[in-house]
Amino acid sequence: MGPGGLNVLAAGTFHTEILDWIAGNKAVVDNPAARGSGNESNLEQISLWDPEVIIFGAGSVYGAAGTDNTWRQLRAIKSNSYYEVPQGPHNWMGGPPSINRYLGMLWLGKILYPQYARYDLYTEVAEYYRLFYGKELSREQYSRLTANSIR
Repeated sequence: MGPGGLNVLAAGTFHTEILDWIAGNKAVVDNPAARGSGNESNLEQISLWDPEVIIFGAGSVYGAAGTDNTWRQLRAIKSNSYYEVPQGPHNWMGGPPSINRYLGMLWLGKILYPQYARYDLYTEVAEYYRLFYGKELSREQYSRLTANSIR
């Protein structure tokens, strides 16, 4: 998270429940921050964790990570296993913590465990938007929401 992508949501905090449950969050720190901006970290620590997948927050360095020489050393970037959290109208992972976490669970399931996630993500997200926001979500709108979030 953050403009440099160096703030991490530490395992075991309120803000990482979805990551902890579904993804096995590797960001273990001594004093986990309870705030939504996470804990400050550095690329050296992230390199030591060397995650298989990186989930970047919206507005982070997602767009530059694939071409930045330092970020490109990480396993997740090398294997093109990095994503930006969908956002609309709120962050799907919990910024702010809300019912959008349901979308985050569906999304993470689809990108991390596609062999088990046998649902059509667009159909599920469109139904969610219809039920909770009273909005018909077109395929084009869905594509914009998930542009950096699905491969």
